[in-house]
Amino acid sequence: MTKLQRPALLDPRRHDRAQFDSGEPVLDEWLRRYAGQNRRHDTAATWVIADAHDVVVAYASISMTGVDRSAAPGVVAKGAPDPVPALLLGRLAVDHRYAGLGIGTALAFHVLATAVELNEKAACRAVVVTFSAGLLGRGGSDSAFIHSILRSPTSSISIS
Repeated sequence: MTKLQRPALLDPRRHDRAQFDSGEPVLDEWLRRYAGQNRRHDTAATWVIADAHDVVVAYASISMTGVDRSAAPGVVAKGAPDPVPALLLGRLAVDHRYAGLGIGTALAFHVLATAVELNEKAACRAVVVTFSAGLLGRGGSDSAFIHSILRSPTSSISIS
């Protein structure tokens, strides 16, 4: 196995996305066709982990979102504005050749650390995670969950 780089923001001129194969064509195509466009239009930032040759082996897309306070769990909604400010983890995928190594988990922790930093600077009360239910073996469409509450950059992350 090759040495992997730390998470970095996608640089379309540097990072090779052509070889990425998560086994989920929709996620692979989004990385190749839309990740760069989303960044240029300030709608999503894509973090990647690449190998020593800058070939992407995992990615996560994040953007800002708002959660309707009436749909949020009580601990998130209490005292929050409407909508509740949140960070959206919209896509997370790992190349199938690197599956099972904890790379996706490491990238998810990186996104959560980014949310804690964002909370310190701009008030981000929750992280919303979307996933393809099909990836969990249930079939169906994407679902969204409020995943984590960020009270302060020094507090522990509590799961709801």
